[in-house]
Amino acid sequence: MGLQINVLGPCEITVDGEPVRLAGTRRVGLLARLAMSADRVVPAEQLLTDVWGQSTAATAGKQLHIVVSKLRDLLSPHHDGEIIATVPGGYRLNLGRERVDAHLFTLLARQAGAARDRGEIAAADGLFRRALALWRGDALAGMAAPWAEAASDRLAEERLTALEHHFDVRLETGDHHAVVPELSAHAAAHPLRERPQAQLMLALYRASRSTEALAVYQETRRVLVDELGIEPGAALRRLQEAVLARDPALDLPCPAQRTAPTLPGPTRHTARSLPGPARHSAPALHDTARHAAPALHDLDVRTALDLPSPAPGALDLPSPAQGVLGLPGRGASDLSGHGRRAPGLSRPGAVVPGELPAGTRAFTARSAELAWLHETLTGAVPGRPAVAAIDGPGGIGKSALAVHAAHAAAGRFTDGVFYVDLHSATAGRRPLPPLKALNRLLRSLGDEAAAPATPDEAAARYRSLTSARNLLVILDNAYDADQVRPLIPAGPACAAIVTSRRVLAALGGASPLHLAGLGDADADALFARLVGAPRVEAEPEAAREIVRRCGGLPLALRIAAARLAARPGWTLSHLAARLNDPARRLDALEHADLAVRTSIAAGLQQLPDGPAGRDAAHTFVLLGLLETPGYATGAVSALTGWTERRTEAALGRLVEVRLLESGGPGRYRMPGLIRLYAREQAARHMPEARRAAAVRRVFHHYLTTVRAGGSEGVAAGRSARCRFTVSGRTVTKLMPARP
Repeated sequence: MGLQINVLGPCEITVDGEPVRLAGTRRVGLLARLAMSADRVVPAEQLLTDVWGQSTAATAGKQLHIVVSKLRDLLSPHHDGEIIATVPGGYRLNLGRERVDAHLFTLLARQAGAARDRGEIAAADGLFRRALALWRGDALAGMAAPWAEAASDRLAEERLTALEHHFDVRLETGDHHAVVPELSAHAAAHPLRERPQAQLMLALYRASRSTEALAVYQETRRVLVDELGIEPGAALRRLQEAVLARDPALDLPCPAQRTAPTLPGPTRHTARSLPGPARHSAPALHDTARHAAPALHDLDVRTALDLPSPAPGALDLPSPAQGVLGLPGRGASDLSGHGRRAPGLSRPGAVVPGELPAGTRAFTARSAELAWLHETLTGAVPGRPAVAAIDGPGGIGKSALAVHAAHAAAGRFTDGVFYVDLHSATAGRRPLPPLKALNRLLRSLGDEAAAPATPDEAAARYRSLTSARNLLVILDNAYDADQVRPLIPAGPACAAIVTSRRVLAALGGASPLHLAGLGDADADALFARLVGAPRVEAEPEAAREIVRRCGGLPLALRIAAARLAARPGWTLSHLAARLNDPARRLDALEHADLAVRTSIAAGLQQLPDGPAGRDAAHTFVLLGLLETPGYATGAVSALTGWTERRTEAALGRLVEVRLLESGGPGRYRMPGLIRLYAREQAARHMPEARRAAAVRRVFHHYLTTVRAGGSEGVAAGRSARCRFTVSGRTVTKLMPARP
């Protein structure tokens, strides 16, 4: 076995399974930090920051050398060669990564996943068991340094993911009876994770305990509504419907379909790649979910933020009438209980579409905006449909506002309410082409003819079918006016609500609503409603600090609340301390599949292809080096090294996708959370020499402006401090007073 360093619990050293005594807080901390980067160089400066913290002792470097020497003395007798190597700029632990339990866990979990993908279920089961058996408690237990807490959180999430993958494997092997007690305990310990709730429902269903499976859904829904003010995600709702319908797709596959037979010759298939009907007749939990979206194995806490969970059929999937899991069945309106018979539709017995996602009970404020939407939808110009176009930055609450207003107005639209997510705000996904969106709307309208082959043909048919209808259409997350224009219903009794990051000025006939962040009072009220008044009243200062650090962004506030709900042992002060540290703020604003980073990245994704988009993206990254409250075109031109004309064009594109705010002609401002993301991208993707050169250019620009008697950035008779970020450090320069 040899030397082993274990961090999946309290940090310990073992040699051939026997413990080796390790004492001293800094020795433990330094060894753990090196072990987490085993066989890789860790800069000495990083070790000092992580292990010595904010200490400014002049002897810290010497102390680091002494602690390294002590660790070498402790470990060298058990290892051939130099165990901790001194390399230019830092140190490296010369130990195979498989001899650190955290890295071994990751390796085994990946091997288990690969074995499962190959259909080697027994091998996957064994590998998952080996990986999970490495854990002795919380990772890096007893260590309170920020780096250790971040690593512990990451490893804890990896453990939960591996555990849930292992439950999937056990369900595939027919172990549903034995897995129920373990899944019950896991689901109870993590009530906001939808994936284990879905796994437990499936296990209970296969154990002929359908009533209990449905009770799990009801309890999960109650917790999500009470704690977060949201409904369960679309896939979990579809699983409930499948249980109610006793859908055979949920049944356990027969053994021949679960195993991975080795066939002679080149025609070898795994159980997951068998040709023909058998491929679909034997789905395990993750395979069953492939017929729906999002997949069950990708589920986690979802909220009705700026991206509400789409209703069945709102994605690029078969229409709601095709039922759950892509199989014949009741339509989405039947399942939700909100469908109404539609005498005006062409199909006999058709159901009026009711495709709105669930609203959120925590919806707060926006009373003026709701009143404006009501007036816009009800006070249309005679002879044409009413169109409200809501624009605003990512995470500001556009979708939540649109859905809330649509629920309030739905009763007025007797032919139904349609919802289409156009996906311009989905990171990593291309916006939905108008032809696909039109075909989905045509299916919802009951058009059973062959799908039109061209956008013009589809738009013409859509206009014909909506010309005499009374419909409300929600077009969420639009990219631009060209994508939306053919999707507006034609009838004068129809209405549409469009949301987009861009101002849709080119969308003729639309009434614009420019959505801004919440004011202090409204942000305080939303946060109190999300986390509960008692917690806020117990720590009012910490609550105000959390709200302030979230910058009035509803997405950030909801993520902060979700983190507190998922960690009931955390105080508000603990979260506030994380948010107060700029280096950890964006990490703290991540929970499950929700992240402020992802929202900002989706904005960058909206930049155009080609040189224009690359200029804007490059400018965005460079702006992360400046910590001034605003920017003038001249300063940014110096920062980029381009002409003011080229720089102005790049800045304009960033304003279009709401990554910058315009403060008047030639003036710009970047919100704090976006600036933190830009700074991260600069440190990650731009060489230090280029960063330093850009900072020198802009500093010289400011000096030249002041000496020439200009007004950019410095008031007459006063000096000013300009702050820049280089090599991860903030540098402050004192600019002389202007005469």
